[in-house]
Amino acid sequence: MKPHPRIRKTIKWGGAVVTVLLVVVWITSTRWYFAYQHDRRDFHIPRGEIMVVYWKPNASHVFINPGFHAIPADAMPQLSAWMPRWGNSSVGWAFSLPLWIPTLMSAAVAFAAWCMDTLARRRARLNLCPKCRYDRTGLAMSAVCPECGAVSPVKP
Repeated sequence: MKPHPRIRKTIKWGGAVVTVLLVVVWITSTRWYFAYQHDRRDFHIPRGEIMVVYWKPNASHVFINPGFHAIPADAMPQLSAWMPRWGNSSVGWAFSLPLWIPTLMSAAVAFAAWCMDTLARRRARLNLCPKCRYDRTGLAMSAVCPECGAVSPVKP
């Protein structure tokens, strides 16, 4: 079953927007260190990765300023890695995901949707049957396909 054109367009443009946003965050994180601290949960974007940290209630970690933080990345140590990392200890757990992974995944999905949409438009422009690709030249728009019996495509 082929995806509906509206779904294909939504995936195509949504994937492109998400990819661009992830690239902007990736580039920005090389210059700035972003963090959100609340209660015992931290969310960081340091130098090209996303990091989530949870501090256990018995941990001696003290939060100085809960809320959002943005400081120059030069003040923070180099933490970036090329593979996901996770850790668990007596004070809490942490998970780190490099930004290249979600960026590449969203770019691949957007690229596949763009290719599918281009092929669908090309077939419609060439007046081919959407099901069996039979050349419908010379047939009325309301006629069914003589090969497979599919209903004619509606031209935009």
